[in-house]
Amino acid sequence: MTRLPNSVRVGPITFTVREVDLIDDVPLRMGSFNSATGEILIKASLPDDVKLVTFWHELVHSVLDMAGQKHNERMIDALSHGLVALFEANEWRIETNG
Repeated sequence: MTRLPNSVRVGPITFTVREVDLIDDVPLRMGSFNSATGEILIKASLPDDVKLVTFWHELVHSVLDMAGQKHNERMIDALSHGLVALFEANEWRIETNG
């Protein structure tokens, strides 16, 4: 079972991470982040492996947005899938607080 952290700090912002039933009233949306509210939302009903990639997808969005870098969904997907594969292939563990 994948346990996401309760919060994660990206630059000066500490994001609260929450699993929710519905994001922005869009049934197919899997995740979102909002630097104004300091939240990363992940759809609770996703399979664990999809939750993990979605979490990293939203983190990559936040890092690039805060750095003022232009990006698109294909780039974000490539980076998030690549990071998860890198962590798993090297047996790196990401400590969570909850």
